[in-house]
Amino acid sequence: MAGATRGREPGQYGVTVASVSAIIYGKPVDDPSLLTAGIGRAEAMAYRDELGEAMTDPDWSEVECRLRRAYWSLKAAVAGGEP
Repeated sequence: MAGATRGREPGQYGVTVASVSAIIYGKPVDDPSLLTAGIGRAEAMAYRDELGEAMTDPDWSEVECRLRRAYWSLKAAVAGGEP
């Protein structure tokens, strides 16, 4: 998926991720929790892509934390509430 993010800012790509999630889960595309989840996931990918082969265990832990926060927001959006 890294190729899909090249040349795009995480915020911009995150909106795309949120839009796809809205379609998948039948939620409004402007749901704040979906936007938070999409942008959070895109930021985690950008962090990973920026470091590339230099990723260390602490860097992977950072990616994991970012993804967990993003998925909590997604869970909130799917459940219909705020994170």
